[in-house]
Amino acid sequence: EFTVNAVIQLQWHPVTNDSVSQGVWIPPGTWMDAWTGQAFTGPATIVNHCPEDRMPIYIRSGAVLAQAPEMQFTAQRSWDPVTLDVYPRAGETNQTTLYEDDTLTQNYQQGQFRKTCITASADPSSNTVRVAIGAAIGSYAPAPAQRAWTVRLHRPVDWPADLAPVQARANGQ
Repeated sequence: EFTVNAVIQLQWHPVTNDSVSQGVWIPPGTWMDAWTGQAFTGPATIVNHCPEDRMPIYIRSGAVLAQAPEMQFTAQRSWDPVTLDVYPRAGETNQTTLYEDDTLTQNYQQGQFRKTCITASADPSSNTVRVAIGAAIGSYAPAPAQRAWTVRLHRPVDWPADLAPVQARANGQ
């Protein structure tokens, strides 16, 4: 606080390796435990066993998650590379939109932003996963002219556990 001498007091307790059991409601669909990869089909309530220092996180099968590099605030550094965590669902095409603006002003209200459509699909007949990153639509200053991407593919839930990638292509090569 800039006008008065503010004081904050923080307290914490040591983290133990004790496991905590808690009920977790799983919405309709297929969901994966982010830590173990175990799949669950909802709607259902399951019992989650995890260490006290780990939050239970479940990711919907078919999700495409775009993540910026770790930083303390959005304008700290360039959003390069953007990491895509792709959880394809066999027989479906799923998508997400990466939205960007300058993170500092309200220029987005005047249309200064851009969006990039990202789709992912999994073909069970050929055991093929396809991720398509569309062209960025729109503009803002200072938008990067080029973007680096890291794509992390997660095996579709209903595919064999021993299935391993044998080929990767970018732009047909």
